[in-house]
Order: sequence, then C-alpha cells, then structure tokens
Amino acid sequence: MGDGGVYPKRKHSFLIRLSVFLLGSGILLLALVVTFCVWDEHRSFNAWEDFSEEMQSLGYPMDTDLLFPAPPPEEDNFAGIPFLKNLIEHQDSFVDAWVVASTLTNVHKAYVPTELPERFWRHGYGWTPEDVRLILLTRGAIEETEPPVNAQGNLQLFGYFDSHFKELKSATDRTFCQFPVFFDLGPQYPYQHLETLHEVVILLSARAVTYLHSGRCSEALEDIIFAWELIHKLDTDRTITASLISESCFIYSLQPLWQGIAAHQWTDAQLKQLQADLGRFNFIKSFKQNYLFETVWIANLYATIETAWMESVVSAIVGEGGSFLKNQVLKLEYALAKLLSKVPMGWIRMNLIHLSKSAFDYAEVVYQEDEHLIDPLAVKRKMLELDTLYGDTINPDRFVVGKFKNALFNSDIPRAAAQGQAFADMGIIACELERYYLAEKKYPSAFSTELFHEKVPADVIMGQEPYVFQKTSASFMLYSLAWDKLNNLGQIGETSSGMEDWVWPPADIPVPVNSFFGRNRL
Repeated sequence: MGDGGVYPKRKHSFLIRLSVFLLGSGILLLALVVTFCVWDEHRSFNAWEDFSEEMQSLGYPMDTDLLFPAPPPEEDNFAGIPFLKNLIEHQDSFVDAWVVASTLTNVHKAYVPTELPERFWRHGYGWTPEDVRLILLTRGAIEETEPPVNAQGNLQLFGYFDSHFKELKSATDRTFCQFPVFFDLGPQYPYQHLETLHEVVILLSARAVTYLHSGRCSEALEDIIFAWELIHKLDTDRTITASLISESCFIYSLQPLWQGIAAHQWTDAQLKQLQADLGRFNFIKSFKQNYLFETVWIANLYATIETAWMESVVSAIVGEGGSFLKNQVLKLEYALAKLLSKVPMGWIRMNLIHLSKSAFDYAEVVYQEDEHLIDPLAVKRKMLELDTLYGDTINPDRFVVGKFKNALFNSDIPRAAAQGQAFADMGIIACELERYYLAEKKYPSAFSTELFHEKVPADVIMGQEPYVFQKTSASFMLYSLAWDKLNNLGQIGETSSGMEDWVWPPADIPVPVNSFFGRNRL
C-alpha cells in the first residue's frame, strides 16, 4: 500500500517532463520556421534586387513607372485619338487575383477574322468585287438601297468608314503610341483596340483591291502603306498578343500587293516604294521585344501571383475539410488567408526570377535577329531543356515556373514570327521579280541575285539558304521550307501529316490545296 501513492507522483512528473519537452520542441520548431522564413525572405529579396538591376541593364526596368511611363498629351499620342480611346475597356470593378494569375498561364492565340472570302492570295486567288462586297456587308457597311456589285458600288459603300479612316490617317505621323495599360490585370488582358485595328487593316486591304479594280493604283498603294503604318502601331502595345495580331494583319494586307503583281499593275517606282516599306518589317525583333517585355510584366505581378497562390492553398485546405469545415467553422477561409498572408513568400520571387531568366535565355536562342533566323530545331531543343528543368521539380523555387510553360515556352509564337518574316521577305523578292518583268517583259527562268537591284533576303527558317523559286508558264512561285524544314514542293496548307510550305503562289493558276510542284533553288 505504501507504493500506492508513488505512481500518481511519477505519472504527474512524467506529464510535466513531457509537457516541457513538447513546449521546448514547439518553441525550437517555431524558431526554426521563423529563422527559415526570415532567411528565405532575405535571400529572395537580395536575389530580386540583383535581378532587377540585371533587367534594368538590359533595358527592361522592374519599376512599374518606368515600364509604363506616363503618356504624353493626347494630341501627341496616336493611341489618344477618340476612335481608339473609345475602344479601351476601363476596368472599374474588382478583379480576383486568381483570375488574373490564371489568365497569365493561358496559351496566346492570334486573332482570326471571321466572315472573309474563303479563298485569297495565299491560295492563288485575287479578291473579286463580290468578295469585297462580302467584307463590306459583314462589317456593317449597309445602305437602304444597295449599290451595284462592282468597283464603283463598293467604293460608295467604303464611304461608311471614311470618318474612321481619316481620323486614323491624320494621326499616323505621331511617333509616340501608348495604349492605356491596366497593369494589375496582366499582359493578356483582352484589349478591344487590337481586334478593331485588325478589322481596319482588312477593310483597307479590301479598298486597295477595289482601287486596283478601278485602275487607280496610286490610291491602292496609299492604302497598303496606310495599313502597314497601323500594323507598326500595333506592336507598341508590347504584348505577345499584339505581335500575333500584327502578324495576322500583315498576312491579309498582302492581298492587294499580290493582286497588283499578278495583274502587272504596279510601276517600277511603286514597287521600289513597296520594297522599302516591306523592309521595315522585322518580326524577329518585334516578337522578341514583346516577348521579353511581357515576361518582365508578369514578374512584376508577383504580389498578385502570391495572393492567388494563397487563395488556391486555402481553397484546397477547405475543400479537403469537407462540408463540416465549411459550415461549422466560422469564417475559416478568412482566418486561413489571414494566417498564410503573414508567411514570407520569398520563393514566389525566386520562381519569377527563374521564369524571367529562362525566358531571356530562350529568347536569345530562338530569335536570332543578327542571323535573320528562327530555327525550329533550336526551339524544340530549348523546350525539351525547359521540360527537364521544370517538368516534375519539387524545388519550391521552381515549382510555379511550370505553370507558365504553355504560355511562354511553346512553338506557336516563334512559328508566327517566322511566318510573318518569311512573307515579308518573299514580298520583297516578288517585287524584285516584277521589276525584272517590267524591264524584260518576262520573268527569269532561274533566280540569280546578280540580276536585281536589292539585296535578296535568305530563308528565315534555313539561315543562309535562299527561298525556293520556280517559274511557271506565265508567272512564278516562291516558298519557304517552313516549320518542318522539309521541302514539301510548294505544298499550301498543312496536311494531316503536318507537311506545309509557306508559299507565295503563282498568279497564272489558282493553287489547289493538295497540289505539289517541282523545285528549283534560287
């Protein structure tokens, strides 16, 4: 019985020791966590400062005021004209941080206009008055009594857009262009002005074709140059989407150029001017600049991405807890969000540093401006490297980077840049061939650079190798080997096997999609 009082004392002593041990362990763990968080924040802050200085030295400042300087007075800013100002959607309501961050991971898509003629210059067809009428009617040019479907009737309907054309034309000499920027919404926010300017380029191209139908080549030339000026303004938006839309605009703006060459309507002086203006297009440079600018913009949104990440963590915790946590624990989401918001998130900064540095390295390899080259094989190799680096990593400094892979590291963006550059190059060469035709009354049977006035650009896909040339019975064909780097004999339009060339088609015969041609190097 004497031992009966000892057990409670021993038990009590054990509980005290256990409590002290747990308390001490908890304090130690808390101290370790606090130390790690402070170290992580200090580490990431120093890395961020170094990264900001590096970006500044490359011409991409991390300060928002420097990224988006205050625009000049509206009378000096092309984007300040009323027609464009009214298109900008002002965002007055709150936008959820998770929505913004999720949008930044979306794949960029080029704007594809609807309700256009099924066939156009890339298929070897010129737009007819009926084709132009379709473009006019589907874009709102409707009169109570519809004029005849001919060049004169179409020009009458183009009067519906005259006020917009005049306002835009009067402002094209303004060297500064900056559209309003909603910084906190991210670079993929859908601005309506980009799509509207694309529609204006379509209309100008159709009007230039109509002038050609009337034999008014000088007015047609003015509209082509006007359309190209608008395309150059688009790139000042400094987003990947703007570059993609610019390239799409350019493809459609070539319709009257191709059509005028097909009908031998341009004079030598006009062709020379067209060549000079085509030479201003550098899709390799513009895509690269906008790609890097958008990357830095995303990096500047780290606070938004951090908030979105916390929201996703909280949602996951509450979701795992089920209905009991949602219904029984008062304001659990709010409490968790408050708790997690106090945790230093230096690894978010580290992720964005890794993202930006990877993007800059990617851009240097992909967009080789000095070599006039975008090599699809280099793109594929770089994407494989990024997959290896960020695919299944558990490193917290690189975990988020993979979420942006589809948005920034994909073949669609450099492919569009290469295609735009290829058609700009082939446009210059086509003008050279037409100038030769005006002098000799025939096209050359084989292409030699010594025959012509201007320097002939090489295939943007192949580097120093020339574009493919083939003379037809009364015309000629040019093509690039395109993204597969294979000579598909002038195949127009991608087939089920992926075979495609980028073709400047002959004018004497419409080119069926499934046709093949012999080859002849420049």
